[in-house]
Amino acid sequence: MIFNLERWLASSPTTPSERWSRLATLGLIALAVLLVVVWSVLTPSEIAERGDAQARVQLREAVLTETGPLEAAHSAPASFADGVSVRLPHRLDQGELRYANYRFTLQRPLGADANAPLALCVPRWSSGATVWLDGQLLRQPAPATAGLLDMLRPEFIMLPPGLGDGPHLLDIRLRAVPGAISGLSPIWFGDSTQLREGCWALLAGQRDFTVGNVYLMSFMGLVALAVAIVKRDIMALYFALMAAAWCSHHLFALGLWTSLKESTWLAVFYATRPLAALPLVFFAFSNIGVTRPVLRRSVLLLFGLAYAIFAVMPAVYRPLWATIFGLILLLVLLVLLFWLVRYCLQHTSVLIAIFCAALVLAITFNLLDVARALEWLPRVDRTHSFLAVPMLALGMGALMLERLVRYMGAEERSAIALRDEVARQRTKMARDYQEIKAQSERIAVLEERKRIVRDMHDGLGTQLVSASALLRSSPVASASLVSVIDAALLELRSVLDVLSVVDDSNDPDADPVSLLLGKLRHRLAPIFRAQGIEFGWQTDPLPRGFLKNDRMRLQLLRVLQEAFANVLKHSQARHVELSTQVRSDGIVLEVRDDGTGFEEGRAAGHGLDNMRQRTRAMGADLQITNLQPGTSVKLTFPWPSR
Repeated sequence: MIFNLERWLASSPTTPSERWSRLATLGLIALAVLLVVVWSVLTPSEIAERGDAQARVQLREAVLTETGPLEAAHSAPASFADGVSVRLPHRLDQGELRYANYRFTLQRPLGADANAPLALCVPRWSSGATVWLDGQLLRQPAPATAGLLDMLRPEFIMLPPGLGDGPHLLDIRLRAVPGAISGLSPIWFGDSTQLREGCWALLAGQRDFTVGNVYLMSFMGLVALAVAIVKRDIMALYFALMAAAWCSHHLFALGLWTSLKESTWLAVFYATRPLAALPLVFFAFSNIGVTRPVLRRSVLLLFGLAYAIFAVMPAVYRPLWATIFGLILLLVLLVLLFWLVRYCLQHTSVLIAIFCAALVLAITFNLLDVARALEWLPRVDRTHSFLAVPMLALGMGALMLERLVRYMGAEERSAIALRDEVARQRTKMARDYQEIKAQSERIAVLEERKRIVRDMHDGLGTQLVSASALLRSSPVASASLVSVIDAALLELRSVLDVLSVVDDSNDPDADPVSLLLGKLRHRLAPIFRAQGIEFGWQTDPLPRGFLKNDRMRLQLLRVLQEAFANVLKHSQARHVELSTQVRSDGIVLEVRDDGTGFEEGRAAGHGLDNMRQRTRAMGADLQITNLQPGTSVKLTFPWPSR
C-alpha cells in the first residue's frame, strides 16, 4: 500500500542527528503551510492597505442591465434600463460570443477631498472592456486577442476632473468569449492618488514578479539543459523541461503572440498551464529513486488522456477542464509529497526537506486557486499561484546544485586519479625504457658473443680439425700429439657449446641446461656408438633459473664429461644412461652404466677430486655409488631461488 503509515512511523530514528533532521523537515513543511495561509488569506489587498480607508469604497453591487449578441454592443448604453441586481465577483455563463453590461451608481466617498480627482481600479474583468460614465466614453476595447490580456491584469481608469458628489452612472460592458473566464470582480472607487498607487502595486506585484521569474527560470533551465547534455543527467533534463513549460505559459500571459486568433490563443494558454507538472513528477521520481515503470506509464497515460479530451472538447468547457485536471494533478502531487517526506525522514536530507516545503507551497497555492475557480472560496484581488513553480524551482535548484557539486567533486577526483595515473604511466615508461635499454645492451652482448663463437668455430676450430687430420695422415706423427690436439678440439667444442646456449630471461619456457645436455648428447652419441655402447637418455624439463650463468653450466658440463670419460676408459660397459629428475627435494642428474664398477681403494683420483670440487662450486652434492655391476654418478641440486 502507498500510505503504509504504521510501518513508516515505526521506523524511529537511531541517532540524535536523525531526530533533529526529521524535526527540521516537519518544521519546514508546517512553516510552509502557515506561510501560505497567512499570505494568501489573512494579508489585506494592496489597495485596502494604502492611505485613508474613507477616501475609497469597494463596489460589490451592480445591475446587469443588458446582455446580448456582440453585434448589438456598439452603441452606448441606454440612460435608464431595468436589470438584474448581481453581487461581485460575478461570472458570466459560458456560451456563445456575446456581451454583458454592468451598471453602478457612484457617490463621492465621504473621506475623499472635494477637489481631488477620482478614479477606478478594476482588479479583474473580462476581455474587451468598454467603460462609460454618465454616457461619456472613458475606455475603448482593445483588439480581440490583445483584449484577452485584460482578464490577467488589473486596470486603472481615471475619471473626468471636477466630478460632483453624484449620483453618477458607471457602465462597464464586457465581452464574454467562449473558453475565457468572463465576469467582473469588485471595483475600487475613490481618491485617484491612493488608487493609482494601489492598482499599480497590484499590477507590478504580478507582472514584474512574473517577468523576473521568467528570466530566472530561463537561466536555470538553460543551465540544467547544459548539465543534461554534458553529463547526460536525466534529472537535469526534467528540470529544463519544467522550466521550458512554465516559461512558455507565462510568456503567453505576458502578452506574447497576441497576433493569434482568440480561440488559438486560449487553447495554447490552457494547454500549457498544467504542462510543467509532468517533468516535475518525473524529477521527483528520479530524485527519490522510484524505478517502477508502471508509475511513469500511469502518469504519462493520465496526461495523454487529459490532453486527448482537451483536443476534442468544445472551447467553452476548457476552463472547467483546467480546473478538474488541476485538481487531479494536486492529488497526484499530494501522493508525491508523501513519498518525498517519507524519503526525507528516512534519509535525513535537508535539501529534499526544502524541496518538500516548496512543493507544499505550490500545492497550497494551486489548491486555493482551484477552490476559487470552483467557487468554493470567494475571489480575491490577487492570486499567488504564479509563485508555485519558482518556489519549486528553488527547491529543485538546490537539489541540482548539490548534484552539480557532486559532479564537480567527481571531476576533481577524476582529475586527481588521472594525474596519478599519468605519474604511474610516466614511471612505468621510464622503467620500460630502462628495461628496453638493458635488453638492447643484452642483445648487443649476445650478438657479440655469437660473433666470437662463430669466429672461434670457423677459425681455431677449423685449424685444430685440420691439424688433427694432417697428423693422422702422417706416418711419423706422434700419437700423443694427436691425442692432445683431439683433447683441445673437444675442449673448444665444449666451451663453444656453453657459449652458444643463451638464457632468455623473458622466455618463460627457456631451459638452457637441457639445451646444453642435448648438445652433449649430440657430441657423445657417435663415440659410444663406435665403442659398441648403447647410449640412453631420459630427461625431464628443468625448472626456470636452474644454473643461471655460463660458469656453472660449464662446471656441469665438465663433471658430466669426466663421468662419461670414466665409462669409456674403465667400465667395459655395454649400456650407459643419462637421466634428469625434478623432485620435491631437489633436481637430480645421474650417469649410470652396467660395467664392472670400481674398486673402493681406487675411487680417489685427480678426475674424481676435480668432479667433487666442481660439484661444490655449483652448490650441489655428488654421490658415486658402486652398483655391482655398474656405477652411478649422481648430482643433487637444490631448487633454484625465485
